[in-house]
Formats: sequence, C-alpha cells, structure tokens
Amino acid sequence: MEYYSIGNSSDPGVDGSGKSTEIWRMAPMTPIMRNDTNNLSIVMSPNSTTCDQFLNAEAVIAAVEYYVPPIVLTIGLIGNTLSFFVMIRPWNRRNSTCFFMAALAIADNLVLLCWLLQWLLDYYIGAILTTWLCKSRKYLVMTMFRISAWIIVAMTIDKAIAVNFPIKSTRICTSKYAKIEVIVLTILLLVTNAQYLVISDIVFFQATGKRQCVFVHATPSALQIINLTGLLSGTILPICFIVIANLCIVFGINRARKRGMNLGLRRPSRVHEARMTRSLLLVSCAFLLFVSPFRILILVKDEMTLTKCTTNAEIMAILSAIFRSFLFVNSAVNFILYCIGGGTKFRLELRDILRLPLGGGKRKSGRNGGHLPGQRTLSASSVSTSITRTRSPTTTSLV
Repeated sequence: MEYYSIGNSSDPGVDGSGKSTEIWRMAPMTPIMRNDTNNLSIVMSPNSTTCDQFLNAEAVIAAVEYYVPPIVLTIGLIGNTLSFFVMIRPWNRRNSTCFFMAALAIADNLVLLCWLLQWLLDYYIGAILTTWLCKSRKYLVMTMFRISAWIIVAMTIDKAIAVNFPIKSTRICTSKYAKIEVIVLTILLLVTNAQYLVISDIVFFQATGKRQCVFVHATPSALQIINLTGLLSGTILPICFIVIANLCIVFGINRARKRGMNLGLRRPSRVHEARMTRSLLLVSCAFLLFVSPFRILILVKDEMTLTKCTTNAEIMAILSAIFRSFLFVNSAVNFILYCIGGGTKFRLELRDILRLPLGGGKRKSGRNGGHLPGQRTLSASSVSTSITRTRSPTTTSLV
C-alpha cells in the first residue's frame, strides 16, 4: 500500500474540513502506514522539529471551527427554508428566477447539513464515522457545492437574457426551461463527481488523535488532475460566467433606461422584476465575495509554507480556516440578501407565511408588488375619485 499526500486540494473539507491536522501537515511529517481490519489507518506523527508558533494558530483555528458553525448553520438552515417556501408560492412559481432561487435554497441546505454532520463528527459523535458515511458525505458536499455554483450561473444567464432580449425571453426564460436546466445540471454533476466516492477514506491522525475523512486512494498525478478539474468546474468557470452575465445585466438595464424602455412590462411587473434582479445581483456578488478568497489562497500557497515552520505558515493556516468557513457562509446568507434586495414584497410574503400581524391593517402580498394575481392596480387619483363619489355622511379615511 502506498502513501500519498493528504489535503493538498482546492476543494473544501479535503483535509478533514480544515481541522487542526492542517497545522500539523504544514510541519514536517513522518507518515506511518498500517492496515486495519475495518479501514485504512495513517498515523501522522510530527518529526522532532516541531513548531511552537503553530500553537497560537491552532487555538485560533479551533475557536473558528467550533463556534462559527453553530451560528452560521442556525441562520442558514432557517433562512434557506423560509426562502424556499416564499419562492414556491403560486404567483412565484411561474417566474424562472424564483424557481432557481428555490432550487438554490435546497442545494445550500444540503451543503449546510453536510457541514453540520462534519461538525458533530469532529466534536461529539466521531465514533460513528464509517467508511460509507465518509464517502457519501464527501461526495455529497463536493457535488452540492458545485450544483449551488452552477444554479447561480444558470440564474444569472437567465436574467441576462431577460434584460437584453425581452421579447425572446418570454419563450426562453420560463419556469419550464428552468426546471430542465436544474435537472440536467444535477444529473451531470452527480455523475462527474463520482470519483469522490472512490478516493475518500478514513485515516487516523496521531497528532490530533482523531479519525478523519480525507482523499487517499489516488496517485499524486490523479489527485492533481482531480484538484484542477474541481477548481475549474467549481470556481473558475462559474465565476467567469457570473461576472460576464452580471455585466450584461447592468449594461442591458442602463441601455434600456437611456432609451426609455420598460422591457414591455406593466409597472407592478417592472417593480417585481427590478427586485428580483437586485436580489440576483446580490447573490452573485456574495458568491464572488465568499468563494474567491479560499480559492485564491489555495493558488498562492507557497510550497515553503507547507514544509517549513514559518510565521507565513501560521498566517496561512488561520486564513485557510477562516476562508474555508466563508464557503459555507455563502450557503447561509441568501435569505438575508433576499430581505435586502427583495424589498417590501419579500418581507410581506415572509410575514404572510409566518402569519405575523402586519402594521397598518391587513394586507396580502402577491405577485404584482403586494397585490393578488390578476388584481387591477389603481392610481392615487383614481382611488381619491372613487372615494369622493362613494363618500357617505360618515367620515371616510385612507390608511
């Protein structure tokens, strides 16, 4: 049996989800291989030249990895669930962007559930870790990360087409085609990520005294190819598509404004589309903001940092733990972004789902900016005229 480098990957959670093993792996290591009856065990023991400065980094990383996940998971799981129920309301289902956002909420929740499982395994239920659980969790988290990224890509391209080609978009940018795109993306990524079921296994790190799920069953060249394709399909290509599509959206909106176009929509629909576009741009920017730092860190890591005890290595270890958490934060912030970008309409629909009392009278939120589908909107002057005509001797007021 051969030993291959562990954890040198561009994907999250490769080296035990960024646990303190990364610090030990940056110090000189002596791998000791042994066969177990149940699984592969690799004992990683530091050489005599240990690094005292890594103790500070280990404390910071341990705090980040223990206290950050519960907060992010609570906000993310609740927020994504509420977002899903808002996006699947009857008047939202016909909107392709709403369908993409509903699918994104499901994918993000699966990512967060995998993170929750890893956190519980690391701190509370590590004894139940089996080879099957290791392989399935690693496969699921890698696949869901990429499905989330490509859903954002598809959603951004869909909106770019709608903004720049409003007439053709009525046939192309529909919920029917959105469903087909999500199904095709899901099947394709489930198949192309099957290699993670093969190369994942449980190893034992003597430095930490824990068993962790890492990539071991691959030659160095094969692992390098997997890392490169993962970096391209999970980060570089999605970011390129998102940036280009967002630029097309912004230029299309500015061009329409200069020409005095309203994209062929009535005012309530224009307001609704503007809010959806704003939410989409916020989600795309959040993806770039939270995903890029960790990927850039992986690319700029110097080989010396991984083999010598230096201050740079300590900083790299801390940044790696923080930026890896950012990857999961990206799956938890969409609800907050919808509340900001979706405006009053999203908040009203959220209140309606939660059955919360609304100030200033009872209102119902709907597709047309707070009105029910098919309900005709009235201008202020027409409302005033109608009230004047029907006014009785008793006092009538508008709330």
